Amino acid sequence: MRLTVGIGDHDLETKARKAREFLEAGDRLKISLKFKGREIAFQEFGLETLKNSIQKLKI
Repeated sequence: MRLTVGIGDHDLETKARKAREFLEAGDRLKISLKFKGREIAFQEFGLETLKNSIQKLKI
């Protein structure tokens, strides 16, 4: 699952729902965060995005 720092809430919900399907099927899941341009200077936003995605994966 590839995420960007500025991913919208609805898009994150959709990706989390699809990722949950993979996990329930017994597949492995890798989450990668892609920074574009100067976003790398604001790594705390990336960390927040990862925390939100993990929170949405919990059942």
